[in-house]
Amino acid sequence: MKRAYLFLIVAAIFSQGALMDCGGGTENVMEICNNGIDDDGDGAIDCADAQCLASPVCTGGQTETNCANGLDEDADGLIDCLDPDCAAYAGCAGQRESHCADGLDNDADGLVDCADSDCAAYAGCAGPTTETLCADGIDNDADGAIDCADPDCASYAGCSGPTTETNCADGVDNDTDGAIDCADPDCSSYAGCQLPDRESNCGDGIDNDTDGLVDCDDTDCAGYAGCGTGESETNCGDLVDDDGDGLADCLDPD
Repeated sequence: MKRAYLFLIVAAIFSQGALMDCGGGTENVMEICNNGIDDDGDGAIDCADAQCLASPVCTGGQTETNCANGLDEDADGLIDCLDPDCAAYAGCAGQRESHCADGLDNDADGLVDCADSDCAAYAGCAGPTTETLCADGIDNDADGAIDCADPDCASYAGCSGPTTETNCADGVDNDTDGAIDCADPDCSSYAGCQLPDRESNCGDGIDNDTDGLVDCDDTDCAGYAGCGTGESETNCGDLVDDDGDGLADCLDPD
């Protein structure tokens, strides 16, 4: 009876030990080679585990061997359909951005390469998500808006200027829209920017109404004494060039 009892104890101990390997790990449990966990409890994690010596994940395999398991078999940073190796895989056809640096919208969702969330894990897309510099002339976060034009720069001091031309005669582009003073529509109601609709001065050499005709050449000056109305000097002592030939009074052969 004692022998039978002893046998049962030994058998129980042996059956427990069968589940453990000599290194304290658990037998028959496979190490997953890229999850950062010691799955078989032998103290060796992922590629440090002997079970992973031949794994493509640890040997730098050349191709993605399984395009739907969520693993990066060839350790190139591209998983499943994101890896060009899976381009011909039916399950990847048109479902995801299959290549994150080819300038093409592979999955036809309107988002190209890094702009597509499918490429979030792609190393080449790990740029900043906000405009990191608001005065470098570069679209840091690649969202199409540069510097102050990017909402990310709303609180940047250099972007907090006026939104309209605040002074229409200072020679400064106050609202930084590229139009200065009267050239800016913001100044359309500013008195100093209002152009006359007639030649306001017929002897200043300026095209006051910007119609291409200066002084006496402009019909607006037809009644101006200095522009004359006839073909001869009508008054030879008024110091006016009555016939507009450039010769006044006694200097005119008339």
